Amino acid sequence: MDQAIIKTRQQWGESHQNLGEFLKVGDPVDNDFIDWARDIMPPAHWTSRIIQIGEAHSHIEGRATYTTFYLLSGSQWIFGGYCWRTETKPPHTA
Repeated sequence: MDQAIIKTRQQWGESHQNLGEFLKVGDPVDNDFIDWARDIMPPAHWTSRIIQIGEAHSHIEGRATYTTFYLLSGSQWIFGGYCWRTETKPPHTA
């Protein structure tokens, strides 16, 4: 983790990629990503350790998944992918 490159919201904007192309599960992100995720719309779930964007990304097994960021340790936020509400790991699909 110490060697991982922190991805920034500015880099994302300059990449012209959608979020799922730019970020991979486990990527560390800057605080600007977290501010964006919290402020883009009312979050689906928001605690001191998890932020999930308020609009469902998709549905798996009949349950909505949400774009998820979580606090790994200290102050480093991680992109968790598209997870069920309150969870930080993407559901496994067959």
